[in-house]
Order: sequence, then C-alpha cells, then structure tokens
Amino acid sequence: MIQLRKVTEKDCELLFRWANDVDVRKNSFNPEYISYEEHVDWFFKMLQERDVLFFIMEVDNKSIGQARINIDKNIGVISYSICKQFRGKGFGKKIIQLVEENISCLKTINKIVAYVKKDNKSSNKIFTKLNYLKEEYEDKNVYCKFIKNKFKEG
Repeated sequence: MIQLRKVTEKDCELLFRWANDVDVRKNSFNPEYISYEEHVDWFFKMLQERDVLFFIMEVDNKSIGQARINIDKNIGVISYSICKQFRGKGFGKKIIQLVEENISCLKTINKIVAYVKKDNKSSNKIFTKLNYLKEEYEDKNVYCKFIKNKFKEG
C-alpha cells in the first residue's frame, strides 16, 4: 500500500540522510553539504511552521520519499525527493500525485509551483507528464498547476 503520512520528530535522522544524498544535493539549488546541526534547526522549525505541509511517502510501511509544501498565500511551493534505491520506479510521479490529492482537500491552496534545475531530467519529465505548465528561465524551469479544490462548487 502506498500512502502519505505527516513527518514526525522521529523522521529527523532519515531526512538528514536523504537531504545529503549526492544526487539530492546535485539537484538542489543549494548543493552544499548540510551539517547535522543545521538540519536539526531547520527540521524542527519546519515542524512548527503553520504554512508548511511535510510528508513521508510509505510503501508497505517503508519510508521511501518525502515531499514538502511551503504555502504562500494560495500557492503551494513543492519540493520532494525519493530514496536512492527507489528512484526510477515511478515513485516521484506518485508522490506528486498524492500531494495534489491532499492539497485538493484544503481550501487555502489553489496552485502548486515547483522550481526545477534544468539538468534535473527526472523531475522535469515528471512535472511535464503531470500536465504542469512550464516557464523556462536561464537556470531553472518553473512548473505550475492549478488545483481544483474539492470544497468549491462547480
């Protein structure tokens, strides 16, 4: 069974390891190694933020990826990563779809935006397949998709 669950304090170590994965750092806009102290400070701040949705994707109760939405007004800015041994198996696309489903239940978000480095072929492919609108810039692609809110009429 594939599901999203909210991140808890117990996920701090796991997310630290995932954040410093070589490919995750390469595809990040900040490619520098993250110290454990920096991570812990950031992590607990994210858990307290009201405008952050933070999820772990599980397959048969095994954690395989994470997604975070930073909410600014009615826009959710998404970032995600998949554990190394599960990449290339469709889980990147699946985690985005699950996040979209979760967001469609919220009255506060009507658009998802993703900032993707041009050389991150996997993420560029995923957002294109999921019908996100694409704007190209010199160093990145910006993808956006309007989310139909399940609570709105029509």
